Amino acid sequence: MRGFTTISVLFTAALSVFTNATPVEVAKRQTPASVASILTDLTNTVTPLANQLLYATPDNATSDVLTPIIGSISSSVTDAVSSLNLLVGQPTSVIMASVDGTTTLDTTDISDLLSSVVNLILTAANSVLSVVDSTITSIITSLVSELGTLVFSLLGTVLSLVTGLLAPLLTLLAPILSIVSSLGLTSLLGDLLGGLLGGL
Repeated sequence: MRGFTTISVLFTAALSVFTNATPVEVAKRQTPASVASILTDLTNTVTPLANQLLYATPDNATSDVLTPIIGSISSSVTDAVSSLNLLVGQPTSVIMASVDGTTTLDTTDISDLLSSVVNLILTAANSVLSVVDSTITSIITSLVSELGTLVFSLLGTVLSLVTGLLAPLLTLLAPILSIVSSLGLTSLLGDLLGGLLGGL
């Protein structure tokens, strides 16, 4: 409960902070996919997988069934982070481009996309832990913990790319704060927020 309270305080503090850093622009190389494109692809990929976790039952929530599903979600998140890292140093017009490349999105649009996929993944992970048999709880918990680490890597990467994203994102993530706590991810969230606030 102490960890939950600490993260709640960090949430409150973080929501009052505004960032004004300007993304670094360098000579244009081969144009990578935008944040919106990467997050949209990630959402499309993990949604059917997450749904399998959300609707798992004690009868089908076995290690043989769940391990490849969670592994596939983790791989998809890892791939997304790798793609996002290609955007470092790109101009805002590239980073914030819409999926079809015709417009430039704002932070609210990116916040919606990011919070949606993060909420989906963490909610699904939390849901499946409630139905697994005690004999495999430790195995699945370990997989979920690894997935949680990757999700926070995703959050940190997008936050480093998109100026002014922190406040609107935290507002949208607030409803799953209890899930973050129940998954044992409060320290990761604390590290993320502490690093961002400390860099301002």
